Amino acid sequence: LLGIAMLLPWNIIVFAVDYFDFLYPGESFEYWSAAAYIVPQLPMAVVMMRHGEKVSAVARLFSALLAQTVLLLAIPEVSSNLSDAKDISMIISLVLIALSGFAAQVTISSVLSFAAQLPPVCTQAVLVGLGATGVLGALGRIATKATVTEPSVSGLVFFAVGAAFSAIAAMGLIWLSNTRYTEYHINKAFHRRNTSRTTSSAASAGRHRVWAPLITDVERGEPPLERGSWAHFSELSGKVWAYASSAAVVFFTTFVLWPGEMTNIHYKHTFSTFNDLDHAHWWPIVLLTVFNIFDLASRCLPQKYYQCGEKFALLSSIARAMIFVPLFVYTASTDDPVVFDDAFAVAMVALFAVTNGYLATVALLCAPAKVQPDDKESAGLFMTLFLQSGSFMGTLCGLALNQMHVHTQ
Repeated sequence: LLGIAMLLPWNIIVFAVDYFDFLYPGESFEYWSAAAYIVPQLPMAVVMMRHGEKVSAVARLFSALLAQTVLLLAIPEVSSNLSDAKDISMIISLVLIALSGFAAQVTISSVLSFAAQLPPVCTQAVLVGLGATGVLGALGRIATKATVTEPSVSGLVFFAVGAAFSAIAAMGLIWLSNTRYTEYHINKAFHRRNTSRTTSSAASAGRHRVWAPLITDVERGEPPLERGSWAHFSELSGKVWAYASSAAVVFFTTFVLWPGEMTNIHYKHTFSTFNDLDHAHWWPIVLLTVFNIFDLASRCLPQKYYQCGEKFALLSSIARAMIFVPLFVYTASTDDPVVFDDAFAVAMVALFAVTNGYLATVALLCAPAKVQPDDKESAGLFMTLFLQSGSFMGTLCGLALNQMHVHTQ
């Protein structure tokens, strides 16, 4: 459930591509929305890495989920009501999407650092949820688009469904944080940190509950922490740099091409049975759905298949970038159906998705195992910084590719 919530706003925005094309035709809104969503996440990732542990993961996560819920309701409400003032509507929509990016970064870093303190199967469950959110977003958009023909109304319904799910995730978090299973493992991590950090104290002898929203270690009367310092993260980087770099390259490659280049692949009518796929913007939704289905499938393998060496993970990520970036750019730029036809586009998207899900899971699952148990939460925050750095650079390169297409046309 929390894995789904991590990228819920982003997938809602991505799969509403036809809704935004209806409101802002010819504006390449998918590129600008990607930039608005991703760019604010990098500075927020730095803030979370430095100061995130001063507030409990559950408090951070609950607040971010509530913010996501409100913003998902606000985006279609504002964009549709200001549709007559196109420029103002577009700017306000991008501002709201940027705020969603801030909230999503808090969600992502908090979920990964929270799950890192639990057994590895929990981290994999989060990553499976991460893939599932794309599939659910695809199915949700197909359902709302098929049942509600008016584009503005179907977009509003789609965003409302996403907001409801975000609210459900917030309520589920409260339940999860108070289960015996979670309390046992968080208690264990908490007392291990206390033991390794300082001498025992009366405060640390008591039972530490997961739901302690605004209680910091300093407020408990314990000595100030060195955790979160640059020296601490420098030490962590020496242990997980290869997996962190692999995650950065994977997300860089993905955000260069997804959703912008992927949704710009033209339907070439080689599937004669489905000649209407290019009408009403169905073809981009088909490709996005294929991506998310195969991405999810690649995250659901038994854990033993993700135990890859760090060099293999990094080199595979680099090779993936070198292969898929030119393939996608050429396929999106040509209307030649001889070689790069619709079947090739579907197969290419599927393979791209499989490598994305698999290599991202390898990096995020194996990195925490490289550090001491009391450093797993910090490792989760550190991996998030690299992940967001890759997403940030990929989004900027995606914007540059869009400008290249514009000038070519």
